[in-house]
Amino acid sequence: MSCPKIWQEALNGKLTEISLKEHMKAGEDINGRATARCLTPLMGAILKGHDKVVEVLLENEAKVDIRAEDDSTALWLATSTSTKNSSSIVEQLLRRRPNLNVTPSRGTGNTPLMQAIVQLKNERIVSRLVDEGADLEMRNGEKKTAKELAAAQFNSKLMYALLPANERARKRASVFQNFRSFISHIIWAVNTAAGEGIGIMQALFGITGRRAIDDPLLNSLVPKELRVKSAEEFNSKATLSNDKAGAGPKSMEDCVTFDDFKEGVMNIVDSMGLNRFFPKDSDKLRRLTEGLVTFRQSKSDLNTAENLRGLATLSLYKTIILCDDSGSMYAAASSSGPITRMKSQNRVIERIAEMSSILMPDEGGIYVRFLNRKVTWDKLTEAELKRKLDFIEPDGGTPLGTAFAREVLKPFVIDNIEAGKQLDSPYLICVVTDGAPNRGEDNIFVKELESCLEMLEDNGYGDRVVSFVISRIGDDRSADGFISRLDDMNAFPDSVFICRDQIDEGIGTEGLTDAALEMRLFEILTTPLLK
Repeated sequence: MSCPKIWQEALNGKLTEISLKEHMKAGEDINGRATARCLTPLMGAILKGHDKVVEVLLENEAKVDIRAEDDSTALWLATSTSTKNSSSIVEQLLRRRPNLNVTPSRGTGNTPLMQAIVQLKNERIVSRLVDEGADLEMRNGEKKTAKELAAAQFNSKLMYALLPANERARKRASVFQNFRSFISHIIWAVNTAAGEGIGIMQALFGITGRRAIDDPLLNSLVPKELRVKSAEEFNSKATLSNDKAGAGPKSMEDCVTFDDFKEGVMNIVDSMGLNRFFPKDSDKLRRLTEGLVTFRQSKSDLNTAENLRGLATLSLYKTIILCDDSGSMYAAASSSGPITRMKSQNRVIERIAEMSSILMPDEGGIYVRFLNRKVTWDKLTEAELKRKLDFIEPDGGTPLGTAFAREVLKPFVIDNIEAGKQLDSPYLICVVTDGAPNRGEDNIFVKELESCLEMLEDNGYGDRVVSFVISRIGDDRSADGFISRLDDMNAFPDSVFICRDQIDEGIGTEGLTDAALEMRLFEILTTPLLK
């Protein structure tokens, strides 16, 4: 029996649980064919990327292995059609145990795995098919295997994705591992090359960083000319180079300038795949290095060897804060303090802005958005925030999930990725709430966060390139309950830190010093970046 209504609504994305059951009650077949290609409604929804419709159909027992006119199946079509929901659709199909190795009767003879490689070029989908048991030895019409097709793409990520799961985890160096090792190498390289004897970083910081020769990852990535074991070895190389040029021996400061250092570091940036964050015309690395040296002379409680890498990492992240401006922010932050939640939140935001720019004050400040107000506060310093925050009057509800997507995820992450643009820096996204979200907004928040994490992973931004801190202001029990439920889900990766403690605890009382608040915020902000 034909299924014009089910097919039509599946194709335009309007099919719901209710409408599907109405059509089936009227006698339509959920697996009925349409068009000359003999496609089912499930296949039609897949071709259009309607993942919600796919979910409705699968939950009502739509069959996944029905063959179209050319013998293709739902999974084959899903791995052959690139949409923003490809990963979600493939994942849903895999839960139904489809035929992983089907090949159409016409065309290239590619399996779904091969199509994921040559059409989607999607590392995550490829690895999921491998993990589910897709045949790696099958050959297509041109007698090529999946591995040979991946090799022809010159895409190392696809090659890694074809490895067994245990080898994949062991061999692939993540962006975050490279990022953390890169910061360690900056400290080591300046220590070795930018000072005479024990080096400027060791003299001022009391640490040596991690040398490339001590780290297998760095040893394979750092250019040979930077792989020196000591200042003496580097000095001897520099002296030899100067002698050849007819110049007399020079000190380490004369031999190795910041420009020399930057040129070498940019080679590391290229080899580690970090050049999307540090273009060659950027002066950020030089300013970070100078900032580290200057900060070591301060009396801040953060000025320890243990905290330097955290500060350096935080400085290279773009910090975005979604603030609560709901009406309940007029309430007292705690039963023991006189300050309102709004004033308490303001102080937290100002301290975060200050901390984010400690090493590079000229880089700009933080990005601030609100649940209810449409404001665009970009790169604001602590002083600028103090002038603006006092004029914010709390009003409205707590549309946490909707505002999270609209004000933060969509403009900063989703729109850029969907437009094919690269993120211009790593992001640290902080969310603050003083109460439980409006009805249904908690589920929206979780779904939006999960969807964003999946998109980041699919587009090569996994492993903490974008990190999140979810926290509460004030001592409201409903806010505590919401945060606790999020944490108890255990559904998020390490890039998401659910802070169960009250982020502003003690603000407005005599017991909390500025130094103690600074240290607490530092530990909270760097947890998803470093743990």
